Amino acid sequence: MPDEKRLHPDDRNEIDPAEVQAAVTELMTHRVSYDRVAEMLTAGNFVADYGCLGEWYSGADLAQVQLWTGDHRAAWQMISHWSIQRGDPDVEPPRMFDDHMQYCDTCKYLETCYGLHDSFEDLYCEECGLDLDKHEITPDPFGLAHAWCGQVAWTRREPLVHGNNWPGGDRQIEAGWDCQWWTKLSDGTFAVVTRYYYLCQETDDADGHPLDDAYVEEQTEYLVCTDWREPGSTELNSDARYDEVCNPPTMDTRELALAAQAPETGEWPLFAPEPYKRLLVVGDAVPATT
Repeated sequence: MPDEKRLHPDDRNEIDPAEVQAAVTELMTHRVSYDRVAEMLTAGNFVADYGCLGEWYSGADLAQVQLWTGDHRAAWQMISHWSIQRGDPDVEPPRMFDDHMQYCDTCKYLETCYGLHDSFEDLYCEECGLDLDKHEITPDPFGLAHAWCGQVAWTRREPLVHGNNWPGGDRQIEAGWDCQWWTKLSDGTFAVVTRYYYLCQETDDADGHPLDDAYVEEQTEYLVCTDWREPGSTELNSDARYDEVCNPPTMDTRELALAAQAPETGEWPLFAPEPYKRLLVVGDAVPATT
């Protein structure tokens, strides 16, 4: 199957049936050799992308695609077998289908791929906050389909830190330090995440006396720009959040900036400005921690 993007579930009803037919035709095309594992992964990707055959075909057309007479090891034969066993186009599979899955690894895997298709219809991944197209779908140790979260290739910008910034306003009592990462978004713009660390202290407006001990504040800015080398002058949109660093290992803000962690995969979709939240480009997939 071609490496086509998997659309966000909100766009599911907007998928052109011609796209589905093209994917079907591709899977029915004879190939010289077959690798069962590769074919199973291909079949699973189709089901995760497009769901059941009964959602796209009915009557004689459904029977025609189900009863394809190609190589029995091919991905399409696996999909056809699963489609027939689960009773397409009925919404719910027959009661005997659960028993069938006990000994049919193909149907067990494809049914769980269909589960991913449905679960991403309304929800994003709880682990990384991204769509199904940002995941790699492969079997887990039990033979069930799992969507593995991908990694975003954040590049830390040199110099690592620099001082003399005052993002904390009147509460900031000395120059802070920051660290910055960037990555390219799918629309060609750039995501830039900057973490600022600085000492703050609340004061009494009446006499200017400090009200409490100094504390470290972390400001994280999520910025979209057209040139990561000049994010400020090419900024398109940005947002920020502020957090007091609880029990920091040091009050040295330069050391905190040097030791700061790169953005997590789900951080950008959660805090970045609209409409750039879902434009991250992921690389190698890694197992989710849940």
